[in-house]
Amino acid sequence: MKVKLSLHNSAFIRKPREKEKARISKEIAKSQCTADIQEIAVKIGEEGHTFCPAVFREGERKDDKVIEMQLFALDFDEEAVFDDIK
Repeated sequence: MKVKLSLHNSAFIRKPREKEKARISKEIAKSQCTADIQEIAVKIGEEGHTFCPAVFREGERKDDKVIEMQLFALDFDEEAVFDDIK
């Protein structure tokens, strides 16, 4: 099954710092892709790509610019290990 989402092009090995979060958030809105759900799981869960389940109009991450959202995501921080969740 293929879905649309906003997926950052870079992988991260650590949680971004506050300064980086704003930049990444802006970049994500311009990074729409369509991919197979298994490929998305690897990109996000194993490779560390930041994402937003929505796609946006005009490359702006704002509520009134949302085109569609095909995913529902849960966010686990720090204590959760991806292999345990999987």
